[in-house]
Amino acid sequence: MGFLSTAITLYCDYSRPPFVLPPSPSSSSSPFSAAAFTFTELSASTVAVHFLLHRYRHLEDKMANQDDTHDASGSRNNVEKEIKRGLTVMKSIIRARDKGEKFEVHWSAEDQLIEPNGSMLASYIGSLVRQHIPITCDNWRSPELKVGKEKIWSEIQRSFHIDESRQKYCIQLAGKRL
Repeated sequence: MGFLSTAITLYCDYSRPPFVLPPSPSSSSSPFSAAAFTFTELSASTVAVHFLLHRYRHLEDKMANQDDTHDASGSRNNVEKEIKRGLTVMKSIIRARDKGEKFEVHWSAEDQLIEPNGSMLASYIGSLVRQHIPITCDNWRSPELKVGKEKIWSEIQRSFHIDESRQKYCIQLAGKRL
């Protein structure tokens, strides 16, 4: 919080000198808890900084009012739960596959995936690897993974127009995603 107690310099235009916003004269704990600032001659970047100051105040209030509970043993349990991203399943590919559609994949002269749909295939292969290959796998060449690799290849063929000659490339790409 020490860096926020100093003045904030806003560079609105390169043609104007920087505008310095002094700390609030109020005696509260935050230098920005005073009434909203009025900016009349400044550009749109001022609005962004004003928004950030408002957001900082919101976070400061949230941290001050954070509810922690204690259970019977006296240990602290945080009431708020961590938000996680969840599993990537590539819904657009699955929906198209269910409709019977397949995506076209194009290759460069150096046998690399190119757009359109090259990055989509690479991401889809990564999600297939997470679904079909155990995380405890430490060797991609293990014969135990043959079934998983076959599942990955069949799923790729269900969703993309790819020649059999590209199977080695796709499986190698899957190994990189492991």
